[in-house]
Amino acid sequence: MPSIGLLGSTHFHVPLHENFIDKHGTQAFVLPVLQCPCLMPDRQFSPVCPSCHGTGRFYPPGQGYSVMLLLQHEDSHRTYPQAGTWTEGSILATVKVSGQRLCERDKVVVLDLLDEFNDEILTKGIDEEVRFGSSVHLLTVADRARVYRLGTDYVLAPPRTVSWVAGGQSPDFGSQFSVKYEANPEFLVVNDSPRLRVEYRVMQVQEVVLLRLDKVSDDF
Repeated sequence: MPSIGLLGSTHFHVPLHENFIDKHGTQAFVLPVLQCPCLMPDRQFSPVCPSCHGTGRFYPPGQGYSVMLLLQHEDSHRTYPQAGTWTEGSILATVKVSGQRLCERDKVVVLDLLDEFNDEILTKGIDEEVRFGSSVHLLTVADRARVYRLGTDYVLAPPRTVSWVAGGQSPDFGSQFSVKYEANPEFLVVNDSPRLRVEYRVMQVQEVVLLRLDKVSDDF
């Protein structure tokens, strides 16, 4: 919240600003990033690394934390490449001073937002995990032969795996099937505004830009 400071200049009163974020913000979960230790002699990250998949982004387990974000501006749109649709977009957000500071390429899961994804194609017995893994609800699982029944043919093995029920119907091993599901979308911190946000020796709230992660996330 703004107030009048010395010489009539306008600045934010941090406790009031943080109180505003608590009341009007959205709950998120942050996975802090480190550089992946798979760096090769040519200074490139290994494209076959099981942790970062060549992106260099390594998220150590057990380091995640909750945070309140004030979403100031959101801009998203769908594109239609082959195959499937991707949702591209970004969010401008502010973060409380009293919490941990977000860093470039931290992953942010927006917990108050559920989105539907209907372009996932998985492979029976080989790749049965959907792309996103937070608050997953399976809606439809089908192939060209049949629509499978939740609870009878398959269940969700948390957090993101389609698990087939013994005695139920299922695709043949190695064959592909399609999935539609709900989950919390994920974002990547692409600009942590490294400029100093200090007024009268008082740290101000942090401003960050979040890029939406969709199917292209492993190549970013």
